[in-house]
Amino acid sequence: MKDRKFGTWGTRWAGIALALWLSLALNGVSILPVAAEPWSGILDPSRAIDWSRAGIPGGIPNRMTICATLNPGSTAVEINDAIVVCPPGQVVLLAAGTFNLSAGINMKSDVTLRGAGANQTKLVFAGTTPCDRGPPPYPVICIKGSFNWAGGVENSADWTAGYAKGTTVLTLSNTANLRAGESILILDQVDDSVDGGDIYNCGVAGAPLSPRRPGGPRRS
Repeated sequence: MKDRKFGTWGTRWAGIALALWLSLALNGVSILPVAAEPWSGILDPSRAIDWSRAGIPGGIPNRMTICATLNPGSTAVEINDAIVVCPPGQVVLLAAGTFNLSAGINMKSDVTLRGAGANQTKLVFAGTTPCDRGPPPYPVICIKGSFNWAGGVENSADWTAGYAKGTTVLTLSNTANLRAGESILILDQVDDSVDGGDIYNCGVAGAPLSPRRPGGPRRS
């Protein structure tokens, strides 16, 4: 009888709680907990940025169509050839096992190179790929677009408007070679022409190290 009585009161209290929530919700008040922002308690809200719109629209695509499957023993040339002929939006799949590669891999836009899973497909490189760039060092996997940062500035523009916090629109002085949904923008501060002792310009060839301040660290 005690269990039955407890169950009855448990049901009654659940009904009362539900009715109370409905009453509050209908009157414009919600008692449901709201998830805190990841930076809550760490950053002042006035300094925090909403990154919810950053990244690839719709998220990273989960492509399901496999254009080619390669097994361990396949060479870097065979993998690169499969990537070249793979249609847009499809996948070159590397089966489980270890691929010992004497050269690097060159990726292509809108094609996915996928392994069988974490700790299942392993790529062991004994060589690199020139990646259509200047002198070495070269990468083992090349993801290329323009020659910016490798062979010199190829596509650049001044950022002329859209500096406010939370903005979703940047205004550029020109949009040469930009394509909606495909281009990646890198924001880079213009190099200072003179080092007054407070900075070190990595982008200025042959720039000397800043003088060491008494009791301060060496800047590099």
